[in-house]
Amino acid sequence: MTVTIYNATSIDGYIAKLDGDSEWVSPVDAEQFEKAIEDADCVIVGKTTFEQYKGDLYPVPLKLNIVMTSMPPEVSSYENVEYFTQDPRKVLDYLAAKGCKNVLIVGGGKTNYGFVRENLVDFLIIDVHPLAFGKGITLFDGEPFHQEFELLHVKELKGGLVQIVYKKKTAQNQQQQT
Repeated sequence: MTVTIYNATSIDGYIAKLDGDSEWVSPVDAEQFEKAIEDADCVIVGKTTFEQYKGDLYPVPLKLNIVMTSMPPEVSSYENVEYFTQDPRKVLDYLAAKGCKNVLIVGGGKTNYGFVRENLVDFLIIDVHPLAFGKGITLFDGEPFHQEFELLHVKELKGGLVQIVYKKKTAQNQQQQT
């Protein structure tokens, strides 16, 4: 199973303004996001992000949508949405048992943090927008941790955006570089 975090950020590393606003994300990024979703078997999103974009982006049609939350509803309103309170590793075990091969984590900061902190993320795709907020919701919202990634490629997109793709650095690829 491949686990990828995909997010748009400002140049100062925020995925949303302090109030959760991410209406600044460009149509160019939206096109890239749609391509990433096409390749995914499953989309994982935090409850705040899901609720903010419910009916617009989420639930993603024809994909299993996993919503991470501490307070799930008793019944899901959608047949392709499941709510999880378990830790990220258990969620991925569940998805592997369902045959998911490509998992796309699309935020927010707490959800991203939970998976990267547990060393469960294989790739990061970050679309950097040419703007800054000074303060906002960080890509990884949680306690300090240390995780290394290696740069795979950088691609210039329209509108001054830059897409950066990183791969998790493992002991094997660390040895190959020395």
